[in-house]
Amino acid sequence: MRLIRSLILFISAQLVFIPLIAIGLPMSLIVFWIGQEKSFKDFLFYFWGIFSGFFNALAYIIHALAVGVDIIANALSGQALEFTITKERNTLLGSGRHTISAAMGDLNRKKAMLPNGKRLTSLLNWVFNEIDHCEYALRQEELVKEFKKAIPKQR
Repeated sequence: MRLIRSLILFISAQLVFIPLIAIGLPMSLIVFWIGQEKSFKDFLFYFWGIFSGFFNALAYIIHALAVGVDIIANALSGQALEFTITKERNTLLGSGRHTISAAMGDLNRKKAMLPNGKRLTSLLNWVFNEIDHCEYALRQEELVKEFKKAIPKQR
């Protein structure tokens, strides 16, 4: 059901996005040229704001895709990773609902990591240039869950 809702949301966004771009970009040009300031410098600053917003949105999309790929990787290889980094079984690894980093953050909180898991955690800290990447990932998932509980259910 979640996949169907996501596909409907994606298609709906495209149906709204395409006409808005077709109308909005030419309209932005018209509004700019009708305005009082018409120097080339003002033109560059005006459209730099538009392009900056575009690239921020693109970065958001790429980040969301990376998280999705991480969740898929956890679903497909989490069980094998579980045998490598902890003695516990039935952890968040392999669940397909959490990133590998968040699952490792949960194990780290429980102090259930083997030396290989600690090395992998250190590697992730280095790759993402964070002090405690796995704890941050787990905390972010917990905060999103709390937020979703706090808002009223939609139909």
